[in-house]
Amino acid sequence: MLTGGRTVPAVELGLESRVATTGNVAPEKLNLEHAKAWQLCQYPTAVVEIAGKLGRPVAVTKILLADLIKAGAATTLAANLIEPSSSYDLLERVLRELKKL
Repeated sequence: MLTGGRTVPAVELGLESRVATTGNVAPEKLNLEHAKAWQLCQYPTAVVEIAGKLGRPVAVTKILLADLIKAGAATTLAANLIEPSSSYDLLERVLRELKKL
């Protein structure tokens, strides 16, 4: 079971929250699903984008990412570290993915 029956992530994450690896935990120490999510966080990446690439629901992805954050394997970036133009880019990507549904 990916989430161990959990339905709420231990860390609050929005769809647009950016998550990045810290380099503090080796991916070999993670289970397969967490390692896949970790791999997608090599660069600051939005939760919604990670969910799309994993092919998992956003709720499940948030739980996996929250686990990584609590383990010290990943971190979220402060909003002021995100370029203003990236919000527009994110919205465009989300819209493209929604149109595919």
